Amino acid sequence: MVSWSSAFKKGVTMWLWSLAWAVIGLVIGLLIAIGISGGSLYEAILNPPTIGREHIVPVFVGSLIGMVIIALGLWTALVKVVTEAALEELKK
Repeated sequence: MVSWSSAFKKGVTMWLWSLAWAVIGLVIGLLIAIGISGGSLYEAILNPPTIGREHIVPVFVGSLIGMVIIALGLWTALVKVVTEAALEELKK
């Protein structure tokens, strides 16, 4: 049986991986959105009242790609952490 301390260590590890993948996905999604908009989204972020219809598609595409990266990263981290925990328990 898995001890509570081991379970919490794996939980903290998973939480840290989740944060890392969230940051990576958000940054990549934002960079993609700025790239698709030709840089006009960057100016709109600095001057919020100028955000218009021309920014909807870049933001949507960047958000979608960012969310896919976050989801894939979370699933791979989950498989990695769970597999490592299972192997540790089998070795005992």
